[in-house]
Amino acid sequence: MKPVKISELSKDQFKQIVSPWRASQETRLPVEQFRTGDLVFLQLMSTSHVCKITDDKIYVEGDAAFRDRVQQAYAKAPATMWFGSAEMKKPPSEEPTVKQQLKTDTTSAVTFRLPVQIYKSPRDPGKSASGTTADDMIYGDMTAAQIEQIPTVWSLFKVEGMNGLATASPDRFFQSFRDMAITLFSAGELKMNTLEMIAKFQKKEGGEYRNPVLTRNVRAHESTIAFTNTIITEVKRELKAKDGDVNALVLDDLMKRYKKADAKFRLPRFNNKLDIVSGLTIAINDTWAGEAKIVKYEKFGDFYKGVIKVTLYDHFGLDLPDVGPDPTTGEIKPYGALAGFRSWFILQHLDRFAYKPFITVMEMDYPFSGELK
Repeated sequence: MKPVKISELSKDQFKQIVSPWRASQETRLPVEQFRTGDLVFLQLMSTSHVCKITDDKIYVEGDAAFRDRVQQAYAKAPATMWFGSAEMKKPPSEEPTVKQQLKTDTTSAVTFRLPVQIYKSPRDPGKSASGTTADDMIYGDMTAAQIEQIPTVWSLFKVEGMNGLATASPDRFFQSFRDMAITLFSAGELKMNTLEMIAKFQKKEGGEYRNPVLTRNVRAHESTIAFTNTIITEVKRELKAKDGDVNALVLDDLMKRYKKADAKFRLPRFNNKLDIVSGLTIAINDTWAGEAKIVKYEKFGDFYKGVIKVTLYDHFGLDLPDVGPDPTTGEIKPYGALAGFRSWFILQHLDRFAYKPFITVMEMDYPFSGELK
């Protein structure tokens, strides 16, 4: 199939629109050609559909510009005779064939034990690989004198000391943190998410943070799409090999299959140029941990369907390599040159401030289905 202009679609076809990243993969055209929403690619069966239609209202996954264009086009699209609230006269349904009867034969349904884990990262949220508290989750562990001695660009932590680090109010540092985060590293709808994350940090409550706007942007990202598509594809292959027995899936075998299918398979990361300015990098950057489970599953004859829940975790906190020398290479990152990053580090690690980092959680459900024969 070829890409089509969104202005040429009827309402029912919007459910077949796939993400810009999937469209680029299928057509080998640059992903930028699909990000505006003027040009789209349709697939009847896909795990990358981005539109859901309920009561003639459309819900779109993707960045703001893409969503707005799709929603505008849907409002102008002609209705289909048997579509949604525009339903007029449905054609008479045909008698199901023998094959169709086998697919929907509920007498052959089997009960399975759920959930079934199909992906697990080496690290748990909040923990290092060895099981201790992750370095970027530690807080209140340094004195003003210790922070002043951290080697960084132009020895700027010493300047903080000269500016009264030992006695300064946290308000000054929060103002610096917010100004940097909003001016340099956030845009559009993710600006509010950035402010909400800083506000939670300021409450010193720790715990977990969830935001539907952040989750929607994470789900639409090419890195997340590649990660989840590999999992879904390999799970379906294993189910076919095991005659649909979801309880016969073995986590270790699946983890090997993911790497074999895609040598670059890894947890999603959000650090390209667009991510840096949009607000994804400062919110997440490189995902710390993740898991995937089959939470719903049914098998009828040779047909199966289910839902995979993918959960990603990251830490809203900094450790020494974020602003000072890397303990392995000694390299000093440039972020320490920014007053906002130094302020973030000071707020978290200075013993008399000790603002708690927290775990960011993104939960996403992916329906899947297939045939065994």
